[in-house]
Amino acid sequence: MGFSRWTKLRRALFATWKLLLSFRKTEWELKDYPVDTVRQTAPANNDARPEWRKIPLFRAEIINWPGVSATGDTQFEAIQKLEEVFQNVRRKRNSMPRPGRHEPIDIQFADRERIAAHEHLAEEFTREVLGLEWA
Repeated sequence: MGFSRWTKLRRALFATWKLLLSFRKTEWELKDYPVDTVRQTAPANNDARPEWRKIPLFRAEIINWPGVSATGDTQFEAIQKLEEVFQNVRRKRNSMPRPGRHEPIDIQFADRERIAAHEHLAEEFTREVLGLEWA
């Protein structure tokens, strides 16, 4: 995402501040992490779209922790949903990273064996559900 220099500096300072504060305790909640909300730009026809295709107005994310984010129509709603995502991550992990530290993203790709067995369904899904005729 292309943030301005000022935004990058603000986020880095905020993450550093949360990192320093994190040494006061060993168990962290979402409020201990550097959370930022970003107003997203929705297309002009966003209100005319079906509910499942509307772009929420706000995204909340934990700074320096790619992949841990949530969206909502208000900042409050986005942060509430981020709390749910955060709790799901906490249940799946043995230990949580220290607030403010960079957490590398761990991407695991699914096995393509079953998709290859039904290639026509994958093509139909791409065309009909995703609406990507060119893919």
